[in-house]
Amino acid sequence: PTPLVTDNRIKEILDELKKSKADTIILLGDQPIKYFLSKFTNKYRKLSDFKEYGEPVQIKIEGKVYTIYPLAHPRQVSKLGKSNHKWFDLHQMWIKERLKG
Repeated sequence: PTPLVTDNRIKEILDELKKSKADTIILLGDQPIKYFLSKFTNKYRKLSDFKEYGEPVQIKIEGKVYTIYPLAHPRQVSKLGKSNHKWFDLHQMWIKERLKG
């Protein structure tokens, strides 16, 4: 396994979250969902598993409820390299909706 998926790394992230007292987590792309969030829920394993792009969901992680924002990786939304136009388009619509309010 890569260093991203070790139990030790998951523990480090959880410790960082506890120390920060954050209640919001922004996940950028499939990898943080696959390697971190999926350890705490069977419902989400990749970005496309979320009902609506960028819409927050509440997920309990180690006894605390966090607001999770699922967003595409900056590489996708910037059309850098091999990117998917679907995520670029969804991200642009998400931004426009936020700017209205």
